[in-house]
Amino acid sequence: MEYRYGKDTAEIGLPITEFAQQMYSGGNEVQAGFYSGSVRYIVFSRMIRTNFKADEPNNPAISDGVIVTRDGEFEAMHLCDDADATGLNLNALNTALPRQDNLLTDETIRADPEWAR
Repeated sequence: MEYRYGKDTAEIGLPITEFAQQMYSGGNEVQAGFYSGSVRYIVFSRMIRTNFKADEPNNPAISDGVIVTRDGEFEAMHLCDDADATGLNLNALNTALPRQDNLLTDETIRADPEWAR
């Protein structure tokens, strides 16, 4: 598996080397990671429940993006704002790579609506 970035021609293509999945109450998260030197990129697809009140809708928060770390420290997060984008394909990841026991990063919490407040 390879991550590619670029509009018409790939400006970057890096092999995906790891992935993880975490189930949540009312959602889940999938992360796929790869490296370029000391820089680690973690692509994520995340859905979390935002309302736990009885008889009210769940209103899930769905986010997709890329976390960038350098030497293990958070550097940036880029969220996908394309409404037609599809998330990570868990079946393809399960076929191509061994799954990690824990999420690759917990920095995706920065995509949660509460974080922005």
